[in-house]
Amino acid sequence: MGFLSRLFGGKALEVWPPPGSGAITTWPSGESFDPTWISLMVLTGLGRDERSYARKDCPYCGAVQDPLPKMKRKCPSCGQPVFVRTGADGLRHLLREADVEAHVGYFPVLEVAGESHYQRTLERIAGGRTPHGPRNTEHIAALIPDPANAHDTNAVRVVVMPVRSAANPTLQRGQAWGLVGYLTRKDAVAYRPVIDAAAAVGAVIGCMAELTGGWDRGTGDRGFFGVILHLGLPRDCEAEAARRSRPFP
Repeated sequence: MGFLSRLFGGKALEVWPPPGSGAITTWPSGESFDPTWISLMVLTGLGRDERSYARKDCPYCGAVQDPLPKMKRKCPSCGQPVFVRTGADGLRHLLREADVEAHVGYFPVLEVAGESHYQRTLERIAGGRTPHGPRNTEHIAALIPDPANAHDTNAVRVVVMPVRSAANPTLQRGQAWGLVGYLTRKDAVAYRPVIDAAAAVGAVIGCMAELTGGWDRGTGDRGFFGVILHLGLPRDCEAEAARRSRPFP
């Protein structure tokens, strides 16, 4: 039975972490854990809690963006997609789609492995398809170790959480959520100290996640869903997580 089937099918979900347990020392087996008990520590990845913007206006029409976007969104004035990337200068840059690939960035964009096994879950989380891709592209993902994994005891699950945004990570009841893949083996090892630093204060690491692909142009032209994570370098994330005295918010 799939993740969302268990969620909506009436089977009780595991209460994890246990209430009042303090530091997280165990990780849930399988996928049937209740997200309402999880405290997310959503990282900026720059070793500090706030980032400044190199510009605050739309790269297409020049309209000032208020509020400033943290991930890709359409400009309220011209409707063009404005992309957000952190540059080598440590500042957030608002970019046109055509400029994203050439942008020299600070953030490593982490690829999620195994999304092909979770297409059903991704379609529900996406809220449907458009000719250009998922209807809802921007999400928050939790990184949850999976020590009982039969293929890799270092495996780390990527679970899209039912929260509003990084700025307001509160539970949205009824919002689709679930396991969408895993960190690559290399990234799972590299980011484990970050995960452990958050677990020491009873939190689970979260980061911005973006759904890719997922288009439907008719006549059978449909793309597979993919997931990329926007997360800083391990050393900067670890410093930020270690500095936090309590879970976010």
